[in-house]
Amino acid sequence: MKSVFHDKDQVFQLYPLKIEKSFFRKDRRLIYASTYSIKKKTSYLIWKTINESTKVDFNLFDKKDFWQSYESDIERFSIYRDLKNFQRKQILEEILKNYNNKFDLYGDDWSKIFNLSHSNIEGNKVKKIYNGNLCIDLGSKCGSLTLYPRSIEIIENGGLLLQLKQIDSNEVFGQHSDRFTFDNFKSLNYNIERLLYDENFYKEQIEIQYDIFKNSKKKLEDQLDLIFGK
Repeated sequence: MKSVFHDKDQVFQLYPLKIEKSFFRKDRRLIYASTYSIKKKTSYLIWKTINESTKVDFNLFDKKDFWQSYESDIERFSIYRDLKNFQRKQILEEILKNYNNKFDLYGDDWSKIFNLSHSNIEGNKVKKIYNGNLCIDLGSKCGSLTLYPRSIEIIENGGLLLQLKQIDSNEVFGQHSDRFTFDNFKSLNYNIERLLYDENFYKEQIEIQYDIFKNSKKKLEDQLDLIFGK
């Protein structure tokens, strides 16, 4: 993962490789899967002071300046994980308010918070659930990076990715970044509406996502060549 606390990390970029192309779903649904847990009591106090601001700017605490008053990366990381969880809950509340009848929420932890929740996705169920559906991704709790295990799993199984904007979103999606990402409630709801109810946009998105990642194997090979000095 790429740290939001400094610019020192050297990231080995993972890519989706064996990509299942999305099939067209007439009655597509919103899918989200993750865990939820709060570790530090002090995180509640921090979240209380920023939760209104994060409604306007989802990337508020993904900025290096936010963390300058904290002494160690260990402390920053512990709080960051909790803030990501609080933010997940905040965004899911908005999605449930607007799309309750179109939304499937996966993860045992969420049943303690929302009435609408399924058990964790396991094994071969992943492909069936993701493919052709609109898959919300709210980023990793470990750092900011577009392509990490969960988002890669969505793409490889033919899910249409709609992701909270990450540090490298523009680099990964290029001119299509606004179609695949959101950084506030307005852009989140705008993209959900288009992908759920505009069939032409939805079909275009299937093709664009496939085109972006179809040559990922070459990108991975180039990266390995660079590392080993070929």
